[in-house]
Amino acid sequence: MFDGIYQPDNLEAAVSDISVTMNDDFAISKLTVEERKELRESVMAGLLTKELYFNLLKRGGIDVGDIEQLLSDLESAAPMLV
Repeated sequence: MFDGIYQPDNLEAAVSDISVTMNDDFAISKLTVEERKELRESVMAGLLTKELYFNLLKRGGIDVGDIEQLLSDLESAAPMLV
């Protein structure tokens, strides 16, 4: 049992050593277009931080990895004259 680390007769003594992590992606409801629009408007109005915005998007099932990297690059880039 458990690749020989724990024996069935001694499992109760080792319960504090064992942790189980379940993927909870199935429990996340996807954001609608309207919900995303409301979140974006909340950020633009200063009601949400970018970090909270990205976390909410992630929880809503949206991959924001590239967006976070692009924003990070933009913030560290030198200002441009337009």
